Amino acid sequence: MKKYGLLTSFIFYFIYTSSQSDGIQWKGYLLPDYRINYNNGEWLWNENRLSLQFGKTFEERAKITTDIWVRTLGLPNEQQWIKIPEIREAKIEIFDFLFPKLDLSIGKQRIKWGTADKINPTDNLNPHDLEDIWDFGRHKPSDAIWFKYYPSDKSKLEAVFLPLFQSIQMPIGVYSNLLMPKFSFPDSFSVSPKPGYPPLQLPNKIGIIVNNIATNYLYPTLNIKNSSFAFRASQQIFEIDFSASYNYGYDGIPIPTKAFVEIDSINFLQKRTYINVTALLDYPKFHRIGFDFTGNIKGIGIWGEACLAIPDKNYILKTYTPDINQILGFDAGIITEVPDSIIFEKNKPWIKYVLGSDYTFKNGIYANIQYLHGFLHERGSKELNDYYLIRIEKNIFDNKIKISPISGGIVINNYKDLNENYTFMLLPEFTYFPNGNTELTIGAKIIDGKGQGTFNSLKKYDEVFARIKYSF
Repeated sequence: MKKYGLLTSFIFYFIYTSSQSDGIQWKGYLLPDYRINYNNGEWLWNENRLSLQFGKTFEERAKITTDIWVRTLGLPNEQQWIKIPEIREAKIEIFDFLFPKLDLSIGKQRIKWGTADKINPTDNLNPHDLEDIWDFGRHKPSDAIWFKYYPSDKSKLEAVFLPLFQSIQMPIGVYSNLLMPKFSFPDSFSVSPKPGYPPLQLPNKIGIIVNNIATNYLYPTLNIKNSSFAFRASQQIFEIDFSASYNYGYDGIPIPTKAFVEIDSINFLQKRTYINVTALLDYPKFHRIGFDFTGNIKGIGIWGEACLAIPDKNYILKTYTPDINQILGFDAGIITEVPDSIIFEKNKPWIKYVLGSDYTFKNGIYANIQYLHGFLHERGSKELNDYYLIRIEKNIFDNKIKISPISGGIVINNYKDLNENYTFMLLPEFTYFPNGNTELTIGAKIIDGKGQGTFNSLKKYDEVFARIKYSF
């Protein structure tokens, strides 16, 4: 604990000395964020975050930028712990590098591509940071070399090299199992007697109960062959900004490629087999082709994005089962057949896309709507759901208060069985601005629905929350 105090003291000392130095600019914010499950009163989230951002410009030829987080974070059923000060960003930008209009940015940095509001299918260079699942659009900055060239005032060319692999930051706390892989046997799984043996009342796939799933991650080695790269070209045409992009690299969300099954017990009377599974999780690589646009037509904001994901090979799940005859202690003539399962096929790409618009009416009401096909964790053409999102807000009392009574959306998992496959989310907010630096927000998250959708698993975590953000 003492070392955390020393690090924090050093950071505050650096703030003081920086404020006395000529040419160094610093800013940041303090963000306490508290959330309670209003169904049972349990704490869901308790975070106090201090963000410290420093920058210095060198004769308009170069600039250094850093962002450091210092936090305490309390989670349910766990002791509150202090996270070591985290360097979220540390980069240097060199302007007119080698020749005019070519800029170089190198270091740990956030590379944001895409034009949609917070949910961007083409924004996939930095891995997603899903530590807080409700902080849409948050990513983990990456070590990168980023070139930007400006042929004209309305065009830009970009090239990015990311030498090191980074995995996604998975959710924590009560949300920690939200994106964990679910194990199931293929539909063609069969248990049958050998020829010549008497038929037995054998448990089938429906009778398999998974007691426990253990996971082992197969991280790519630190090798230049496992680096990623990307390119992007942007152009403004008739006041509409367009861009096209391509990148090739790892996806930050792992998939199971091997599963080793151990039988815990078999109950022939109840036709139940209880098993434990050890899954090896690997990271797939995709070619991604992106396109986006944004603009304003007669005061109406419009935007859209699309990303085509192409697996670089076939990704297959192999399931290894034990010999049931050995477990029983005699040759019962049982044959277990578990064929390989195809997760991603090289010749079967899928596309995610989003379309959106916003408008501010004469009475000051702001409306924002988006249609999204495929959330960030959904992959494969059969796994993409549809999201209809809306937010309506209005500032009142000389912009001292902002109310957002309608905010949220509907998720459709299966149009053919709509009554049994949907999710409804209502996220109202009330924000008070006591001064130009401070905002106090209270609100709620209400979720309901049916089916196996990811967000349906959050129904039992309906919450009320309060957060304060002070910027300096």
